Amino acid sequence: MKLSQKIMRILTILVTAVLTLVLLIGGSSVYKKIIYTNPLEASLSNMPAVTSFAIEKYSSHEKLKVNFSDQGKLKANFYNLLDQLETQSNRVNNLTIEISNNKDSQLEKILSSSQLPIYEAISTGKYSQLTENLAKISTGQNLEWEVEMDDKFIFLTTRTKDNYAHMVIKRADSPLTVINTIGGEYL
Repeated sequence: MKLSQKIMRILTILVTAVLTLVLLIGGSSVYKKIIYTNPLEASLSNMPAVTSFAIEKYSSHEKLKVNFSDQGKLKANFYNLLDQLETQSNRVNNLTIEISNNKDSQLEKILSSSQLPIYEAISTGKYSQLTENLAKISTGQNLEWEVEMDDKFIFLTTRTKDNYAHMVIKRADSPLTVINTIGGEYL
């Protein structure tokens, strides 16, 4: 065998190894960007009820920080969000959803004050008194509020002339954790 043939074989092997490595790294990167992550981001971006969102990944769970618009009903928008998460590789397990709201001291006070009647209704089962208690809290505040509920969550939306805020509280056991914030502060 001539020296040039040996060099050609070595070069062929090296080029093949480098190409294989590039294809493996490139394929892995494409999978992570296009197939695994971006479909969720694309579907959330196409939801008119979601004004902004951020996905944070931790070792034990994921956190989705979402800000809903004032379009439509909060309950329908929240369940549309859950549907999108479930279609994206069943991401509801070990997930924390942070309902983020813009800073507004009046709405922050109302949402904070409304937690006691909501949790009281959950513990006693007297949901018919919930609307009365919330009406007492909002008396003289020049705002509107709307309560929706089902067997899993209670949804509260409050609106002033210039702003709005949402709150979602779990009623039943769920692998999903819901956190409510306003202006970055926990309620």
